[in-house]
Amino acid sequence: MADQADIASEVEELERSLRIAAATHKSTEPSPEYCDCGRAIPAARRKLLPGVQNCVICQEALERK
Repeated sequence: MADQADIASEVEELERSLRIAAATHKSTEPSPEYCDCGRAIPAARRKLLPGVQNCVICQEALERK
């Protein structure tokens, strides 16, 4: 079971990864409001990553493959 320090570390790592992705990927396409799975893609994620196509859960699953 993860403790709060582990969770905070994971959140930091995800935020850092999102910032890196935003800095290296500049899309001119608008981001959809919903992922193909039906989950909403939060406005903050769409703003940080223009053109993002997946919710966090689906993106993490894709990156694990």
